[in-house]
Amino acid sequence: MPVNGLHLLFYIVGSTVLTGCATVDLPESSPGHVEHLDRPEPLRGAPGDVVALILMSTDCPVANAMAPQIRRDIESLEGRGVRCYLVYPRPGTTAEQMAAHAASYRLDARQVPDPDHRIVTALDGTITPQAYVLSFESDDAWLIRYSGRVNDLYASIGNRRDLVTERSWHDAAIATLDGAPMEIRSFPAVGCMIERRR
Repeated sequence: MPVNGLHLLFYIVGSTVLTGCATVDLPESSPGHVEHLDRPEPLRGAPGDVVALILMSTDCPVANAMAPQIRRDIESLEGRGVRCYLVYPRPGTTAEQMAAHAASYRLDARQVPDPDHRIVTALDGTITPQAYVLSFESDDAWLIRYSGRVNDLYASIGNRRDLVTERSWHDAAIATLDGAPMEIRSFPAVGCMIERRR
């Protein structure tokens, strides 16, 4: 299918809620290294840990369309010892709604609310679903090894493939776990915008 040429770069400054749809281009930067934060659970770890997380929404149609492949990828990664998280940044999303969403799509990962956007801000998240792979070099000091799309089901908004052909997030996590020496290529995330809180 043809790729829609209109890719939008959003700089989110507002203080409202999750809304709308977008494709976001990734910055041309090396993996980030963040230390000494008062971290939520997904941003804590010991040397050698690999964490794979997805910024998720209960009602983003792109995220929900990807859910069957996300389920398979979580099962694969957890089986290899990667800690997987679904992070829900929309303010007002309750623990019951997160659990019901994960259960309805059989997403067997830890569910974490992020209403104050602590995780979103630390990772510079802009989209649901947006996927990350983190490796821990020392206690609670991590590198972003991958940031971008979960997979290639959507080339752009309204441009959906029939089948997933590239499992970008899953493959980046496996490469990180296996100690791949080269930087892992990231791809733009496609989905619903996160309007960031200050």
